[in-house]
Amino acid sequence: MKAKEFTENWTGEPLICYDETALRANGLRDGDIAVLSKYGLPESAAPYLNFEEMDAQDIGYVEAGYYYLGYTGDGDWIGIHTDSGKILVIAQDPDEYSDDDFSDDDGQEENEEDGAGQEDEACEDYDYVGFTLMNTSLEALYECMLRYGGFLQKRLPEGTGEYIEQVELLREKLREADPEAMQREDCFWNEEIRKLLKC
Repeated sequence: MKAKEFTENWTGEPLICYDETALRANGLRDGDIAVLSKYGLPESAAPYLNFEEMDAQDIGYVEAGYYYLGYTGDGDWIGIHTDSGKILVIAQDPDEYSDDDFSDDDGQEENEEDGAGQEDEACEDYDYVGFTLMNTSLEALYECMLRYGGFLQKRLPEGTGEYIEQVELLREKLREADPEAMQREDCFWNEEIRKLLKC
């Protein structure tokens, strides 16, 4: 979903735009700079997402290669990867995690056993403990927020057949919005679907 289309369809909290100079100084891609500075993100959106502009000097810990966009209801940060434009949730307490700690230890061991004389398969940032992929782009984030908000507006009683049917329909719409992200079971939006289904 294009940013202009999102702003035309968004009826929630006001949108905040990010400072173009700060975005450029932190090495974001031109396309992401244009979107964030011209259209921005909502001050808040379901499920418990909060977006704000914060001066880097006010942040005690900034993960290298990411630009702070906001925070989740759990207090973790939402950041955009400056090179790829992917949106990730970053655990706020870096001391909890080590840089070489993988979410899939078995996969790491298998690579070590089979990797004699071969290059290790590239590991994405969100394969590390403490990082969770939210969306692969700002455009996908826009669409997922609209889809999730639209589901909540239905105000269906939890546990009913219609409620479960609509949650499954929401899952399909999120998959259409960002198939790459939704392929991952630990994707932010897949976690939210599981919370809706309480499983």
